[in-house]
Formats: sequence, structure tokens, C-alpha cells
Amino acid sequence: AGRACLELGAGCGLVGLSLAQVGAGPIFLTDSNQQALDNLDHNLALNRHLHGETKRGSGATVASAYLDWGDHGASWRPPTSASASADDTPEIDVILGSDITYDEDVIPDLVKTIRTFLCRGQGRQ
Repeated sequence: AGRACLELGAGCGLVGLSLAQVGAGPIFLTDSNQQALDNLDHNLALNRHLHGETKRGSGATVASAYLDWGDHGASWRPPTSASASADDTPEIDVILGSDITYDEDVIPDLVKTIRTFLCRGQGRQ
């Protein structure tokens, strides 16, 4: 409970909604596919009674955000401010992903992205 969570390849948002139910937060649900993000936002809005406000960019407990693993976190913009820099990312306690390694070509970028987020705020590279 109370842990900052980042989900990679969030898809429909089931994992993030489940995290909200057990008291995690803030929860950042990310994807690089705009259709997936649109669907994710729709699902979060339908289930806001479970976790509160969810609009992208609102700073809500559960928020969606675009993230492309190929740039190792450079595309990340914290949902609390669309104009904030990637350096404004809160320290992430937990990184989750489900069914995200089906394409082995993405694994090197995935690993670099995970490392980027785990090292933020830690003074490590």
C-alpha cells in the first residue's frame, strides 16, 4: 500500500485497477500505442468509482501516460503535468508488466527502460 507503481504495456488497465483496490498509489499505467491509451482512459473512467479521478494529466492516483521503450524513458511525461520534464518523475517503487516479452526484439529496450526508472532518484546509472 502507498507504493508508487509503474505498469509497462498497460493495455486495458486491469493490473492498475487491481493495484488501486489494494491501496497502491500513485499508479502510472503506460503504453506506446495511442489506441491502447484511448481504451485505457475509457476503462479508467468507467471504473473511477473504484479509485477516483483518472484523466490523463490530472495528477490522479491512477493515471495513464505515453511511454515508448525505444527511447528508454525519454518520452515519459509525468501525468501530473503535460509540460513537466522526465526528471520530475516520482521515484518508482514497483514496476509491473504482463505479457510484454512476446517479442524478443523489444527486450533490450525494455530492460533499459526498467533500469532508467529504477535508477531515477537513486543517484545511479
